[in-house]
Amino acid sequence: DTLVRVGHAAIDPLIRYLDTADHDGVLGALEVALTMADARLLAPARRLAASPAADVRARAVALLGALGSEDGLTIVVAALEDPEPAVRLSALRALAGLVHWPAAPAVARRLQD
Repeated sequence: DTLVRVGHAAIDPLIRYLDTADHDGVLGALEVALTMADARLLAPARRLAASPAADVRARAVALLGALGSEDGLTIVVAALEDPEPAVRLSALRALAGLVHWPAAPAVARRLQD
């Protein structure tokens, strides 16, 4: 809550925290990051989308969707093929929110999941 109230001044400390936090800390920080959706969060979101932990990947993919950058969308579309259903669902929700039509064939394949 405090980080959200501080606003964009909290982005750089949040990024540093994402680099050093344990699993639970990263999950919480990603939730905060989702409420801010600042472009500076793109690099940590990209990195965390490759996490070995599915719940971290799912939240990182949601953040990439919230950021809406073309660079991040590539990762979101790729997440449709993740072995974990929670990550695929996060990718589907992100793409639905963005109305990213180039991903429609990949989304259609995943609707059978």
